[in-house]
Amino acid sequence: MVFSRIYWQRSQLTHLNLNPPRLVQVRVNQNPQYYIGNSISRTRTIMMSDHLNATGLTAEESRKLKSRSEREDEKTIIRCLKELYSCKPSEKSYEMYAENATFHDPLTIATPLSMIKSQFNGMPKMFSSSTIDKFELLESPPTLPSPPGPDQFTVINQDVTYYRDGSKLKTLNSLITLERDPKGKVIRHTEEWSHDKVTDKSDGFIGQLNEWRKKVAAEVIAKLVPEEPPKDTKEK
Repeated sequence: MVFSRIYWQRSQLTHLNLNPPRLVQVRVNQNPQYYIGNSISRTRTIMMSDHLNATGLTAEESRKLKSRSEREDEKTIIRCLKELYSCKPSEKSYEMYAENATFHDPLTIATPLSMIKSQFNGMPKMFSSSTIDKFELLESPPTLPSPPGPDQFTVINQDVTYYRDGSKLKTLNSLITLERDPKGKVIRHTEEWSHDKVTDKSDGFIGQLNEWRKKVAAEVIAKLVPEEPPKDTKEK
């Protein structure tokens, strides 16, 4: 029963805008000004989507990034992502991650890899299926480092539709930003719905509370969902 309630809440939260008001810094005449909330009375209105997401851009800016073809070093990553977001996780679906990897979305912050597995292995229990309607590799913006090796960032815009018992529940647009180590393994996987910044302790007191809540949620899910992929999604 507890398991069902947690995942029902997780699925319902996708319908809501949960980002709370935060302390916003804006430069006015070269001087930093601070405001509480989502609006500024002086010169402009700051909406939550105006905050910089994992690419270092606003949501509006990251939506304008151009698509590109995949690199050779991204083939494993793309395969793993498509399996995970299609609700078909297997042991091989986690080959892209480093053991100390972190997954961060609007609901959870999961680390290390064992906890990440629980997040995605629980998806088939919540949804009967999902389809990836759009999967676009995006050019990395100049706001991200661009090393010459396999530790380059991978940025993706995707639309995923989730189903339960054959009925469509929701189509969710996300910005996926993957940070990789020198060996090419993903060390940070950030999923931002509608390209809007995920909150953490860098967003002040409320952000600290949100980060604590997300970590607790990930720990609860990890205790309820095993690292082992569901039997009906394993490779035959």
